[in-house]
Amino acid sequence: MSDFGSYGGGSMESKKQQVMDQVRSELALANAQELINKINEKCFARCVLKPGAKLDNSEQVSRESWLILWP
Repeated sequence: MSDFGSYGGGSMESKKQQVMDQVRSELALANAQELINKINEKCFARCVLKPGAKLDNSEQVSRESWLILWP
């Protein structure tokens, strides 16, 4: 006998919907993380001219301005 028979139609559809919602949520999170990484890379490349232990004042101002203005 198949295990499909033991699931009610609604229960199987509900589980399917939960899995689809979870996949959508994980995809949205991955997209957001990718966007943040791209912003960080572009901001760093544009604003940090002399990488070191700390940002100097001009790098800090550039970073803050760039993050505010970046669409």
